[in-house]
Amino acid sequence: MNIDDTKTIEDNVILEPKTEPELEENAEAELNTEDNLEIRKMKFKDRTKAKLARLKKNMEGMSKKEKAKYIIYYYKWHFIIGALLLFLLISVPLTIYKNTRPVAISYVVINSPNYLQINTDAFLDYKEYYDFDKSDRILGITSINISLETYDENYNADDPSYSTFPMNCYDNFYDVIFTDRAGLEYCSSTNLIYPIEDILTKDVEDIIFEEYPDLVVTAKNYADIDVPYAIDISDTDFAKSLNLGYEEIFICFPGSEERNIVNTKKMINYIFNFNLEI
Repeated sequence: MNIDDTKTIEDNVILEPKTEPELEENAEAELNTEDNLEIRKMKFKDRTKAKLARLKKNMEGMSKKEKAKYIIYYYKWHFIIGALLLFLLISVPLTIYKNTRPVAISYVVINSPNYLQINTDAFLDYKEYYDFDKSDRILGITSINISLETYDENYNADDPSYSTFPMNCYDNFYDVIFTDRAGLEYCSSTNLIYPIEDILTKDVEDIIFEEYPDLVVTAKNYADIDVPYAIDISDTDFAKSLNLGYEEIFICFPGSEERNIVNTKKMINYIFNFNLEI
């Protein structure tokens, strides 16, 4: 075999299409080469040219499909990091924006036996009634299940009923609670709600106590004293539309901040159609 024949064989080997394992091996070697001192000392423009030249040389003899696979493998971390950065650039500002929007109403439903079937659209009607912005938030949780009778038996520190829910009440996160008698008695005896005189604005309080005294509901506080803690809304169209799964429906008030008081007034006004100035 003469020298020319050997050269021809070597050329044929170089131009032979590379298999996928070979592509990965070449790409890995290329990545390691890029870290050498010579390239690192180059200016950014020259370094980019050198990398592209090496990439082009390494793809010699490849088909279009092989080139595409090689480039994807070669730049896989660039693609992954780029996609992650794009996701963060979009999702983080959007999440921050949503979380800073005003709260139209924040509510809890307690002890509903069919909480997955609750008609939460009723709160969308409330939002439309007051012409809230579309981006204003409705925050609701409907799966809380708790009572004095079942507390010890069902206690679970990981259950929101025994962890997140009480803490959010203490932090004034919720505006209103919709509950049955058992839920009301639990909330009143554990100081999760306020007496209605402490939360209702004077105009709402005057109407409730003077015109609808039969709707004022008492429950025992931590000292075993009966205190007006709730309003019976069972016969209202709003309460019936919720589909809570029990007949006696009470509204009570776990938040004492200005936002809670304003939203409470709006909700009571909406439920009873008092036509108050908001």
